[in-house]
Amino acid sequence: MTSSYSVRLTVFAGGERLPILIDAATGLPHPTALLYVLFALRQRLRSWRTIDAALRAIGLLMAHLSLLGIDLMERLASGRYLDQLELDRLSAALLAPVRVPSSGARGREAGGAPGRARRAAGTLAIIVDAMARYMSWLIEFAGRECWSTLAERRDGERLGATFVGRLRAIAPNGGGGQKRLSLTGEQRSLLLSATALSENSTFPKRRIRHWMDWGLSEGHRAGELLNLRLRDIDLAARTYRIVRCPDAADDPRRDQPLVKGLGRELDLSPWLALEVQAYLRDRARLPHAGDHDFYFVTDDGRPLSRSSVTKTFRTLRKEHEGLGEGFVHHVLRHCWNEDFGVEANRLGFTEVEAARARAYAMGWRDEGSVKSYRNRETQALASRVSLGLQDRHMARRGGGK
Repeated sequence: MTSSYSVRLTVFAGGERLPILIDAATGLPHPTALLYVLFALRQRLRSWRTIDAALRAIGLLMAHLSLLGIDLMERLASGRYLDQLELDRLSAALLAPVRVPSSGARGREAGGAPGRARRAAGTLAIIVDAMARYMSWLIEFAGRECWSTLAERRDGERLGATFVGRLRAIAPNGGGGQKRLSLTGEQRSLLLSATALSENSTFPKRRIRHWMDWGLSEGHRAGELLNLRLRDIDLAARTYRIVRCPDAADDPRRDQPLVKGLGRELDLSPWLALEVQAYLRDRARLPHAGDHDFYFVTDDGRPLSRSSVTKTFRTLRKEHEGLGEGFVHHVLRHCWNEDFGVEANRLGFTEVEAARARAYAMGWRDEGSVKSYRNRETQALASRVSLGLQDRHMARRGGGK
């Protein structure tokens, strides 16, 4: 199933990015989807990527209802929802092969036409969840106009909850795919060899090696590294910060990468600090490097983009098949978490200490179990492991040379 709706990203003067669902037939924003974004998502500080994904799912739902000739608002006003047959048709449409880029989607389903593939189970689950959240909000929104008594409201909410439950039930169970794993020992050796430097190495080669060093020794998400700025690094104190800064007005990248986790401060080992200094010297020679303070840059000094990172990993997979088809940036994060357990055990951390330190270093929310008076202690634990992992990675590099 394809959608007759598209998502348009609007960038305001202040830097805020707001996706809007556009009806291809009229060229206008979908009215209730716009209200949903403004009052249910934007006010809850959802990232623009989360809003974009939600709107794409809503666009699929609206397109399917249009094909069936269903006026959703009329249905809701009359207290009716989709029946089971209509939900089954929606499920079948979502399960049908969809068009994929000609460059190829890995793992095309057997029997699918060339250039078409089925959505992964995990992707379908995300789509159905977004549809269900929208319908829950829409039922309550429409109910304000048609529920005139408390009894009608109770009945409407009960029937609405039942419908949303049946909608969620069309999502596939389980991930359905191979879980991403860290690199094997042989693959790590291959990666280090593939990104080794020589005296004649160009800046792109140095940047790739430096990116891998940060990923393997610190375990950050790609968005966190892409948002790292010069002002976030204190070489004198050998510390750096991961900062949440959505909708930065001075970020020239339209597809702005986001810091998903919590902000935090971490330490740099002497080895990584020296690598940072060497990288900054190379960075300073690039023509546009002085126009901004983003740390990772392209060959001409402009802020590095997500697409450039994706291309780097695609090239490495192609040139070094031993890294495996699943080698993407997030695999480095898996490697870090695997190494973390080894290092925490070596340092004698208890299970609780290790969990707290891991959550801090990764920027994970800790369900409130880490009280404010323990933040300094938790940061110290995370720093001990972080420095140990940087030294471990340096040893794999052969002393950082």
